[in-house]
Amino acid sequence: MEGEIGAPEGRSEARWPKESEEFTAASIGVRHGILAWLKNNSSNSFNRIKTLQQSLQTISPINEPDYSFTRRRLEAELADALHDEESTLLRDIETSLSGLQRKVSRRHNNWLLRPITSEEVRQAVFSINPESAPGLDGFTGAFFRHHWSLLSDELMTAVASFFRSKKLLHSFNDTIIALIPKRKIVSDMLHPRPINLCNVVYKICSKIIVHRLQPLMDKLISLNQSAFVQGRLILENILLAHEMVHHLKTRQHNSKVEMALKIDMSSAYDRVE
Repeated sequence: MEGEIGAPEGRSEARWPKESEEFTAASIGVRHGILAWLKNNSSNSFNRIKTLQQSLQTISPINEPDYSFTRRRLEAELADALHDEESTLLRDIETSLSGLQRKVSRRHNNWLLRPITSEEVRQAVFSINPESAPGLDGFTGAFFRHHWSLLSDELMTAVASFFRSKKLLHSFNDTIIALIPKRKIVSDMLHPRPINLCNVVYKICSKIIVHRLQPLMDKLISLNQSAFVQGRLILENILLAHEMVHHLKTRQHNSKVEMALKIDMSSAYDRVE
């Protein structure tokens, strides 16, 4: 039997080399499978879809006597072509991914998919920062906390409906994107930092998903990822980089050629070197 869900197992350093090799081999297999699909299938389907789209753009009642019938026929053919391409892509990707080791057991999956409880909704509501900026609905976390006794039943119904139907109302999913300047003078779109202001119901659903996944994160995320997982420290990668640079500086000149690559990654949040 596997360990309890609520108490994730500690990682085993002894398994690190073997798991890394297996993951690398599986990743290469997936990549080769996707490239093979692109080579064998994408060309014909892409050309067919492109031709149908061009025909729909150029067809006109002026030069086509039976315009309505021809347009409906082209639209139907385009829908069939898009459906065939999607089905083929999903089937081939599933075949390629079959080589990857399954990380979530059937027991864990049943635990993740269990029905939503009112206690989970309450914990999610009270874990939201009450003073965070409101979304498009104008409500904050403090409002739902203060009126929990009145809103709990309706919130439970809305959240349970989302997890049961896998559909979220557009009004719950509406988001405001606010641009926060990172410097006094903003002259480029890279200067502001975008912040998504989500509605509270959306945050509640997200919190429940996060709380359920937390105990399994150590199993789902490769040991290469040393940050943002409980029990792991980003300092490990910093120390590893320091040791690698130290090795490059102290290595013998007659040894094999080695190098370190410094990459400047620019994002909307910050600049990392």
